[in-house]
Amino acid sequence: MLGFGGWFLGILIVLPTMPSVPIDDMVLMTVSTAAPIGLAVYLAWVHRSWAKQTKLIGAAAAVLGALLGAVLAFHAAAGW
Repeated sequence: MLGFGGWFLGILIVLPTMPSVPIDDMVLMTVSTAAPIGLAVYLAWVHRSWAKQTKLIGAAAAVLGALLGAVLAFHAAAGW
């Protein structure tokens, strides 16, 4: 649900500002779906008492993992 919500929010932002970008654009889909998923994974994992460096590494890993997963999913679905 987070991925679809992020994608729809990305579409609502991009369509009025850049009408030439299609809704199935790879960058639009991967960034708009990976951002809320990475944020949710990070927020589910983090503890307030941890060191700042641990939180930063965790945030980077969550966002990069979500981006990688979104890119792989986009290319896997492209074969349909």
